[in-house]
Amino acid sequence: MGVSQSSAGAIKVDTIIKNSEVRAVRSEVAFQAFKERVFDGIFDVNARGTVLDINTAMAQFLSHDPDFLRGRVLWEQLKCSRGVPDESFLPPGQVRCTLVMTGMMKTGGSVELLVDLFIKRAGGRFDGFRGCARPAERALAFEKIKESAAVELFRALRGRLKSGLEEIESIAGSGKPPAEVSAGLARSANGLQCALASCFDPEVPLKWTPKLRLREVDPRKLLDYLRLKYSFYVQTRAKRLKIECAGEVTRFSGDFDYLEELLTQLAGNALKYTSAGGEVEISYCETAERRSFIVSDNGLGMSQAEVSRIFTPFFRADNEVNSGVGGLGLGLWTAQKIAQAHHGSIFAEAELGKGSTFTFFMPKLSQDALIKWID
Repeated sequence: MGVSQSSAGAIKVDTIIKNSEVRAVRSEVAFQAFKERVFDGIFDVNARGTVLDINTAMAQFLSHDPDFLRGRVLWEQLKCSRGVPDESFLPPGQVRCTLVMTGMMKTGGSVELLVDLFIKRAGGRFDGFRGCARPAERALAFEKIKESAAVELFRALRGRLKSGLEEIESIAGSGKPPAEVSAGLARSANGLQCALASCFDPEVPLKWTPKLRLREVDPRKLLDYLRLKYSFYVQTRAKRLKIECAGEVTRFSGDFDYLEELLTQLAGNALKYTSAGGEVEISYCETAERRSFIVSDNGLGMSQAEVSRIFTPFFRADNEVNSGVGGLGLGLWTAQKIAQAHHGSIFAEAELGKGSTFTFFMPKLSQDALIKWID
């Protein structure tokens, strides 16, 4: 028996609804993951755009206090060229969209933000959005890093494959006895496998240097940022986080945003690779010659071979955490580039099964002495 057009339409609608529900569950997981990203502001608004909840980072983008924004219409502070965000912003069945919005700052200026909007529904009706935002300039810069990395990797893989296949074709058409051909193909296949693996090992010529926007940086504010960012994370995962300054603390010239990114990379890794009940310690100290941020944990640790390669592009340690989590292996490479742009460096120490310590240090020297120190 055939299905009538109206029945077919109903089936299609039911399918769309079911698919939408599945996507909603997935978006919930994705939304929770967004809360742990580096520069994200998080907000929750109802169908009229009234702020139900907003985190400190989002409020700071707009130069306001979170309590001031709660209960106000967010779209008066966050503008979009397409108009006021509503249900029509998303195609039917879609639960998330990404767009560039302009944050109107209390100081009179503005900031371009890359915003992910997650639609909310209640009783089948549109109920507002939850959102995740970060400065568009920084987000697009990091996308360029990943794009550059992907292009370089593709070129390397293509070169390895081409030479390997040419060698296999040469052996297959050599006219030698089958046993010799088989042995030659086996050697060539093994060589090709090793060559492909090596694409992820040597220094890939990625060309990226952070363009710093220098201003006065207070080390204590960097530590306060980490304390605020990870306080909820450690509470919900039964981990301990200790943050402290030791001795004298002086301000210095640097790019606060990039330093936040560097320290978040180190702290985030330490917490990720530390099991429940474990501890991560972040400290800052100064001497007459240098400033140091030290991030240590008692987590999984690494072998010495892994430590020697940890700042190599695309390298990821072989452990139980990485086996279930995707990634390009560019986080620590990026952090090291930021450290070097500040005339510093990151040094790693680790012992398998006992934990790791990463030390980011910068010299406290005059410009003339700095040149000599770098040489």
